[in-house]
Amino acid sequence: MKRQKLQMLLDAVESELSKAALHYKENKIASEKMNETTRTSWSAAGDREYAKDQEEVTKMNLDMLKNLSKELKKAVNNKYPDKIEPPCFVRVHIDGEDIEFYLVENVASVEGFKIVSISSPVGKELLKKKKYDIYKYTDIKGKIIGIE
Repeated sequence: MKRQKLQMLLDAVESELSKAALHYKENKIASEKMNETTRTSWSAAGDREYAKDQEEVTKMNLDMLKNLSKELKKAVNNKYPDKIEPPCFVRVHIDGEDIEFYLVENVASVEGFKIVSISSPVGKELLKKKKYDIYKYTDIKGKIIGIE
């Protein structure tokens, strides 16, 4: 049985991955052109460095999305977990409010999705907890009401 919440995130990651690959390619070309055209100009050194930095940032974003995609593809057809382990969709109840997010090893920014790293303080606190377990993070007390 396919884990539907993970599949939703995977679909979004794949879409973001396509955009990120195109964005990286465009930035790489721009950086190479900037490097060629400003090679002998001292005044353009800042532009050259900026273009190179943009290329590096878009490459890092692309790599993060690729890693998250791999993680999700491995798990999307696995059975639903009985305890929190990455990647999974988690629903918690805190101060009268239900909060939903994905807990993953490989974090990336995906529009419309709340993603929490297992290496974050909250992520570490939630690992291995089961549905209906109570957890405490700093002065916040919550209850796990769903794991998928």
